[in-house]
Amino acid sequence: MAMHLQRYLMMKKRWVFFDVLERANDKSPRNYIKIVLGEFNAHVGKEAVSFPTVGNYSLHNLTNNYGSWLIQFAVSQNVIIG
Repeated sequence: MAMHLQRYLMMKKRWVFFDVLERANDKSPRNYIKIVLGEFNAHVGKEAVSFPTVGNYSLHNLTNNYGSWLIQFAVSQNVIIG
């Protein structure tokens, strides 16, 4: 039971982080160049589904959960992952 609670709290932190990141991006002017740097622990794979956001060049073959969240953020904000 404790493991499920710990996992839930980790996921909740991640939701809050991406929500804050989204709001910060929405508040900044569209014509500004924005670069987001950080340790996301995201593996973004070479799957065909993520091609428009990631392109041909990815270090990993498969996308993990954090990579999926990063891709969803990029798609919702109309940005690319480089």
